Amino acid sequence: MAGSKEEINNITNLEANRIIEIYNQCRRAEKQAQKTVVIQNQIPPQVAAAPQTDIVEQIKKLSELKELGILTEDEFNNKKKELLAKL
Repeated sequence: MAGSKEEINNITNLEANRIIEIYNQCRRAEKQAQKTVVIQNQIPPQVAAAPQTDIVEQIKKLSELKELGILTEDEFNNKKKELLAKL
């Protein structure tokens, strides 16, 4: 809980440092998530409503992956349908 303190006994410095690092990673991730929400809420409607170019670019990239043999024809077609449905 915010502002609370806990005491942990009988752990090594290495374990304590690992716990602190995990805690700090969680805090950074939480702060980043909060920033992302703020940024998304600040996107002007005309920008948010114009994902068409992005979808076309994604389909082009998927096509390249298909040509390289990374995606099968079915995988490509399914993902393309999914993206086109967003237009």
